[in-house]
Amino acid sequence: MDYILKLNIPQLSLFPKNYKDYLINLLESLTTELQNPEFRKNVPIELFTQLTLILECFYMDFDISTWILRVFRNAVANSSRNQKIFFQSTGLDVVIDKFVESQVIPGSIQALALQVIGNSIVQNSENSKILMSNTSQLTSIVNLLQHKEDKVADYAAMVGMNLTHCQPHLMLQYILSLHIEYLVDQVNLEFVVLWLESLIGISGFVRKVYNQFDSDYKVKFLHVLSGNFDNSKKFPQDSLEFIIYNFKNLGDQILTTNPNGLPDEFNVLEITTTVEFFCKIIQFPELLNTMKMNRSFVASIIVLLRGVHEIGTTGENCFTPIEKLETLNTTRSNDEVGAEPGFLFKANLIRLVGSLVDGDKENQDQVRELGALPIILNCTKVDGRNPFIPQCSIVTLKFLLDDNIKNQDYIKTLQKQQ
Repeated sequence: MDYILKLNIPQLSLFPKNYKDYLINLLESLTTELQNPEFRKNVPIELFTQLTLILECFYMDFDISTWILRVFRNAVANSSRNQKIFFQSTGLDVVIDKFVESQVIPGSIQALALQVIGNSIVQNSENSKILMSNTSQLTSIVNLLQHKEDKVADYAAMVGMNLTHCQPHLMLQYILSLHIEYLVDQVNLEFVVLWLESLIGISGFVRKVYNQFDSDYKVKFLHVLSGNFDNSKKFPQDSLEFIIYNFKNLGDQILTTNPNGLPDEFNVLEITTTVEFFCKIIQFPELLNTMKMNRSFVASIIVLLRGVHEIGTTGENCFTPIEKLETLNTTRSNDEVGAEPGFLFKANLIRLVGSLVDGDKENQDQVRELGALPIILNCTKVDGRNPFIPQCSIVTLKFLLDDNIKNQDYIKTLQKQQ
């Protein structure tokens, strides 16, 4: 390692013809050796200082800068000591100034620079706090979420994710000042999804950020929740309570139709996606129990089911059942129906009702008292807009009748009347 430290700026100027190959060979060897944790522990402070100076002078030589960034990336990985030295040596400032904020650096090198920054803050609260205190630098990193190259955008998200793990409350304050749409638009990228999951786990995030969205982005964000939710322990109680509260308001809007009797399409999309999210989280007992015990929420689900059923009988709209499947082959295609905002909505509502009443007599009684038993019984018929609704209805009816004499007698009366 001593021979690296002897390589300084004056020396480089003494042999301009062969310094580059000489330096790159040294950096390549060092990059490989730094993969060894034991070697990494003993990296001299002078190495960071020396390489930072070289990087600052030769950053536009992309061969040299690439190898120096690789050295930094490996040196700070899983090493709090080296992370601290890197920050103290002004390495972070040089990397951000020359590579993150520049408009002329190739995307592959910007991605490498972001890896360096990301590795330098992993499980390091102090470094994370320092970086977050410089709003200008942090914003330069986050702006790369809009980069045309996915790799750059993804590593920018990695930095954000690592910062969130170390400084969640600082990140919450910062992220609310940004256009969070950047993240929602990039959910095809791995680190973007992981960053969103980290943010969603912060108490207050969902409530505060959701109200910043327009209708389109609310739907996109709900799809993120539905598609990437796999751990109930990461979902704060206040976030679930907010989504339930918002759902109740949406239900009221759906049932207050316009003069033509048709609900607003964006309201339908938002509430159908919300119901998809509820159907996703019923697999987690603690969250399901929270929903079951919220009696007004259960009532809202039941009233909405009844209202949607009634709207569907007022004429041809997105809630009207398609009882004859041949209709799909003559006037409408499966793809057309599947793209409608109300597709699967009633089936999901009934599925959700089934989970909310299972083993809960008070909720079972609510379904009967609010007049939804006949509707669920009626939904055992085929509906092209709601595939599998007969199966959902049958299972829900079973849960409604289990150990509930009044519901059993009510169904018997309905069957006799038919």
